[in-house]
Amino acid sequence: MKNSIDIIKSKIFDQYDKDPPLDNDVIEKISDTLDLPEDYIYWMQWANGGEGRFGDMYFSFWPIDELEALNKDFSINKYLGNRSLCFGSNEGGHGYVFKSLPADSSVWAVPLGDLDWSSAVQVGSNFSEALLNAIEGKFSVS
Repeated sequence: MKNSIDIIKSKIFDQYDKDPPLDNDVIEKISDTLDLPEDYIYWMQWANGGEGRFGDMYFSFWPIDELEALNKDFSINKYLGNRSLCFGSNEGGHGYVFKSLPADSSVWAVPLGDLDWSSAVQVGSNFSEALLNAIEGKFSVS
């Protein structure tokens, strides 16, 4: 897991504008509350939000300490289920969503204007795979 994230960071380092990480105690408290996947936590320990290109795809990661409020603002749980969690967007109308934490940490691109699983595209079976798939051009959203 850490190895995959480190590989991803090395591939996108010069194309990613990262925000400074929060203190690990804060990250741990939030991750325990939200049942966040380990590879995502490891990413947030490096950058608490940020944005950049992963291959042809654009990712804007929301700060971990703003996830609950932003998910409430976008009504993610109302339309996608209580265990779904949006953690960022492509700044083109799609949110990146963990399907059902902690049981299913697959990542999906979901239109933020049509929060319905029938409109979603699976990006990866987990966070690391989603980022690698983006770098390798294995999915796209329009």
